Amino acid sequence: MDHRWHKRHLSAIPAQLLQDSIPIGEGTISNISRDGMFVQISFPHFEAGSFIEVRLAANDDEDDNEITVPAIVVHQSQEGVGLMFKHPTVH
Repeated sequence: MDHRWHKRHLSAIPAQLLQDSIPIGEGTISNISRDGMFVQISFPHFEAGSFIEVRLAANDDEDDNEITVPAIVVHQSQEGVGLMFKHPTVH
């Protein structure tokens, strides 16, 4: 049984993972919803409950902004890490 509140959408968005604003890895967001995402990353090494940030490009016709999304690690597997969002900020 799937316990998510919102539908997941498949994606292939490059992302950078940070901890305390320090880059700790790069991966690909493979699915995303209103509440969280799954990031495929080699050698995931996060503990459930850890706070991390996900940075991704928010390119549009006028600006090349980055979005940093604070998140909490919910689970990890050999494929990557499942995250639940906190509050996003735009730079």
